[in-house]
Amino acid sequence: MEKKRIEDNAYDLIREHASDILAHPTFRNLVRNKQHHNSNTYAHLLHVCVLAIKFARAWRWKVDAKVLVRSALLHDYYLYEWHDKPNRKKRHARRHGVYAADNAERDFGTGPEERKAIVNHMWPISPFHPPKTKEGWLVLFADKAASFRELFGILSAEDHYKKTPVKK
Repeated sequence: MEKKRIEDNAYDLIREHASDILAHPTFRNLVRNKQHHNSNTYAHLLHVCVLAIKFARAWRWKVDAKVLVRSALLHDYYLYEWHDKPNRKKRHARRHGVYAADNAERDFGTGPEERKAIVNHMWPISPFHPPKTKEGWLVLFADKAASFRELFGILSAEDHYKKTPVKK
């Protein structure tokens, strides 16, 4: 795919590149999974995706919009509840990127570029996997910013959930 500067509206890009993801029943069920503080995983993933697009546009980075949108939406697609299981809590931060990438490949046929961005989004907590692409760095930065905002109530991830770009 051609890398270019992003000029489009974030929700238009999400609609263009990820309608299949947003309409998928397993993805939609992520609304039931707790994420940070009062947000759910579905809303968090939309929040990260919108921020990644906004960062790419603001920094005028040339990126593959499809890879950026899909990897941002799937970076936490690990499909398990980790908050209630003490053994899982210890490993979750370091390992969930690999689980999310495996699930994304199985359910949506993601490629190697998306996989890199998804697996590497937890660097430096996962020290052996620093991002290798601009899309990977954008997902990492957006995830940290969204998580911070959600944890401290600066902006609710639910705001993005309400603007879901596909029909419910």
